[in-house]
Parts: sequence; structure tokens; C-alpha cells
Amino acid sequence: MLILGLAAWLRLGAPEVVEFKRDEANLARLALDLARGREVPLLGIGSSVGLRNAPFSVYVVTPPFLLTSDPIFATQYIGALNVLAVGLLYALARRYYGVTAALVAALCLAANSWAVIFSRKLWAQNALMPFVILTVSSGIAAFLAKDGRAQRLAQLLHLPLLSITAQIHFAAFALAPLSVYLIWRGRQQLTRFFTVSLFLVVLTLVPYAVGIFEALQSGTWAAIQFDSSSSSASLSLQTLEYALIVLSGADLHSLAGTETFQRWLATIPAWAYSVLQVFGVFCLTSGVWRLVIGVSRKQPLDVALGIWLIAPLAIFSVRWVVPQLHYLIPLMPAAFLALGATMRDLISRTRLAAALLVALIGVAVLQTALLLHLLSFLRQVATPNGFGTPLGMYAPLRAELLSQRPVDLLIRLDGQFIGINDEATVWDALLYDLPHRRFVPPELDVFPAQDALVLTMDCSAQVDGKRYAMRPLADGTPERCFTLSTRRVADFSPERYAALPHAAHLTVGGGLEAFAWDSTQRCLSLVWRIAAPATTPLGDQFHVALSLYAEDGTRLAQADSPFWLGRFWRAEDRVVSRHCVPELAAEPDYAQIGLYTYRQSAEGFTFFNLQWLEAESEMPSYKLKLRAP
Repeated sequence: MLILGLAAWLRLGAPEVVEFKRDEANLARLALDLARGREVPLLGIGSSVGLRNAPFSVYVVTPPFLLTSDPIFATQYIGALNVLAVGLLYALARRYYGVTAALVAALCLAANSWAVIFSRKLWAQNALMPFVILTVSSGIAAFLAKDGRAQRLAQLLHLPLLSITAQIHFAAFALAPLSVYLIWRGRQQLTRFFTVSLFLVVLTLVPYAVGIFEALQSGTWAAIQFDSSSSSASLSLQTLEYALIVLSGADLHSLAGTETFQRWLATIPAWAYSVLQVFGVFCLTSGVWRLVIGVSRKQPLDVALGIWLIAPLAIFSVRWVVPQLHYLIPLMPAAFLALGATMRDLISRTRLAAALLVALIGVAVLQTALLLHLLSFLRQVATPNGFGTPLGMYAPLRAELLSQRPVDLLIRLDGQFIGINDEATVWDALLYDLPHRRFVPPELDVFPAQDALVLTMDCSAQVDGKRYAMRPLADGTPERCFTLSTRRVADFSPERYAALPHAAHLTVGGGLEAFAWDSTQRCLSLVWRIAAPATTPLGDQFHVALSLYAEDGTRLAQADSPFWLGRFWRAEDRVVSRHCVPELAAEPDYAQIGLYTYRQSAEGFTFFNLQWLEAESEMPSYKLKLRAP
């Protein structure tokens, strides 16, 4: 119970100090869509190898979103799953290796710094640990143990569990060699339940298969990003290095970012990492030792434990993909279980029991102290290129917006493409409960037809509103600063623009209303009065096509740029788009303006020009005179 309490304290404590960046927000949004009954995802978010993850990565994190959209609560759920993993590892170790091995393995997993870090974020791979242990436990019970009813149930569940675990994150495919070995060892004990399990595996794969088929049809299936290293070596020692890092709990400074990691390192003892690295080596050596004695003494359980540990190392040491720390989550419980079994043997055969236990507890205390110190640092100091802005710092602004429930909210951050633009994706998930949120790209300015709240990342003195500053950088400025203000209809100043001499309407409704040409900066500002939400047969990703011409018809420059997504339009809103061509050498006489959209498919890009309505004719571009006659 003390070990479980330690695991819970480290994983569930300081809930505000967790990351919530684009990947976490994308996963949260898919889970919210499922929890609210809006869509059943058939694909997860993109993976580090460029392919979309399976939908089980979404299904497994959906339960907390049935209760609330608060991502802090969902992160606590991930932490609770990993506390459960500590209990599961204890149960597995106690059943096959005894109480001493179980306590050692559970303590190592509970206190390990990277095991905790991989428990404190809404990441699909952070839900892996309990499923990995359940998969291995079911395999041992199904094919090595001889327990009648329990064995039949385990044979029914093992392969479906393996399928689900691998779909949560592809790193769990490293468990496949262990499953093959276990099935081969238990081939004389296979029952009809094992045959039924094959059918269940197929059922678990159906959603992903449908999602892949639809993605291939639409051309949205991402390309695989294999390791492009120029080295001719077929094996990499980087995976072994990463294994030592995750097992030892060292190299925590990597979370402090490239600009501030030295600042954090200066606050810890110089010997701390060395002690932890020795511990990591001992964990790996114990796993290899279990495999050696398992083969020599014909003990299949130890052979299975060795394969469990070594298979991820072997698979991710081959240069088919760039290794990542989280790829090695599946080997962590194997290493700690192997350490527990080895320490049990040493304690029973030598007089080193007290020394070994004191050393183990000392390592656990050191790991815990370093982790708590790191969390305190991350709460207070900005870490560019490292740990993201803690989720708790977004909470006051989120609470303010949710309490106001505005009928119109314009969010002008880093873009309008949810799932691609970082800040827009984060805030789309944080404000999921607000139905009237509209994202505006920073290169556009929107004047709504009715008063609206505006959330921007502009905290300059020229912008009035309530400011929310995030963690301070080294120079004292905040890493992010948000302003919440009100945009009123009267904020639009029509006198700054020249009205068009003739009406310029588009076939989707709305059109150009006015313009302003800045000859000094070579910038053309266009005032659009838009219609209700607009789309075309090819979607709503509109782009402005702008060409500038001399009086004799010579084209001087072209400046295409994205326009506002049609899904965010509202009738009678004004949108000001600004198009600058600083390299323009001569003063243009007129501009030709068009609006187009496109769709990407398996066959490539298809473009569609919107038509202008002038008199009774339709034209693909509008001619705008910039200079008076």
C-alpha cells in the first residue's frame, strides 16, 4: 500500500504541471467527439513515423471525457491507469517470483522518473503500461501455467489484448516475439478458446482497417518517415542508450529545454546521474541474466522474461525508424521484474539483503527527489524547446471564457487550421464546450456583425483587455501572453478605405467592399463583406489569388495567400486581408483578384475558382483599379 501510495502521489500530484500541446489537444478533441456522440473515430492522431495511429488510442482515453471536457481530469485518469499498472506488476511478480521480487519490481516502477513522466500527460502511449502488463500476464497464464479455467480464459484474451495494446501505440508490437514464444511453448495446450481469440483479433482490427481504407481513398494517409540517417550501419546503439535512460531515471534535464537545462542541472548533485546510470545497467543486466539462466536451466518463465526485455531493444535498434524514449515503455516492467527476481535470488543466497534493500530504497528516494525538484522548476520557469506551458496556467483563462459563454468568440492566435496550428489546436480542445468559437489567422482581421469576445496572443500596449501571462523567460518576459478583449462593430473604420466603384459579388455570396493601397510598404488591404458559412464542392479552404499589373498589362507580382475558412463565416462580417509585396519595383496600376479553393485526393490536387458576378456575366477574377485616372 505504501508503494501504491507513492505511485499515486507522483502521478496524480501537482496536476497543474502537465503538458498540453498539439498532440494532446488533437487526441482530446477526438475523444470528446466520441464522448459527445458526434463522431466515432476510425483513426487516431499522427504518429512519429508519419502514419495515423489506430483508433484504440482514442477509445482508451475517452472515459474521462464522458464526465467533463477538462483535460486535467483526463490526465489524472492516465495517471490512475499507471498506478493500476504498478499493482498489476506486483500481482504478476508475486504469482511467479514471490513477495520479495514483487515488492522490488513495484517499487522500481512506482518511483522511476521516466515511468512517472510517461504517466503525466494525455498521450496514447502513456496509457500503454497497464495494457502491456495485462497482455504479458495473459500470455504467461495462457501458455505456460496449467490452471484449467483460468488458462482457457487467458487463451481467449491474450491475442485480442495484444492487438489492442499494439493499436494504442505501435511500440507494443515489440511484444509480438514474446507472444510467438509463449504460443510455441504452449502449443500442446491450445484449446478452442484460442481459436475463438483469432476471430476476436479480427474484430479489434475492423475500425482501423476501415479508417485506413477511407484515408487511402481521400489521399490523407501520411507517408512513412523512416530513418534517413546517412550512416551505413544497420544497427544503432542509440536504443540501448535510451533504454539506460528510461530505466535509470537519468537525463531529466532534457525536459528543461535547450535554453534552460544547464540552469536546472546546476541545482542537482553532480553524482546523481552516475548513481542512477549504475542502477540502469543493473536492471538491463538482470534481464539478460534471466534469459541466460532460463535457457541453461530450461525455465520457460525466465526465457519469456528475457525475451520481453530484449525484443524492444532489438527491434528498435534496427535502422528502420528513428528511436524515441517512449518506444521503450514496454520493456520497463520487464526490466524491473527481472531486477526483482535477481534480487530475490541474491537475498536468499547471500548475506547482502540489508545492503541491497538500502541501495534500492536509496535509488527510489533519489529518483523521487529529482522528479519533484524538476516539477517545481517546470512550474516556475519557461522551458523553450522543452516542457510545454503547464496546463494549469491555461486554466484561469479557460475558466473565464467558459463562464462567460460568449455568443461569438474570435480566436486569433497562430492560425485557423485545427490539428496543424499549435495554439489554435490547443485552444480548440480547451474551449470544446463553447459552440461559437471561430479561429482567425494572424494575417487577417475580422470585424464581426455583432459584438464578440476576442482572444489573441498580442499583449502590446495598443491592445486593451485582460492579460494572462505564462511562465517567465530568462529576460523576464512571458513565454506566452494572451489578451481577452471585446471587438465591437464600431471598431471598423470605413474612412480608412476606398469604396469600390462597382459591386463585386461572389457566387457563394458576399464579395469585395473596399480597398486601400499603401504605396510606401507595397501593401494592398482588401475589405470583404462575407456571407453565411460558405463552402464549395471542393471544401472551404479559400485562398486569395492576387496579381499586380502595370498600366500596359505587364504582370509585376503575384501574391497568393490563404483566406478565412468558410466554416467560420457569418453573414455581414467584414474581413480585412492584407497582401504585401515589398520586392515590388514599380507602382502597379491595377490588380486582378480571385478566390479559389482546392481539394487533395489520391489523384493529386483539384482547384476550383469562385466566380465573380458582374452584371449578368461570371468572371474568375476581378479587376481593381489602384490608381485614379
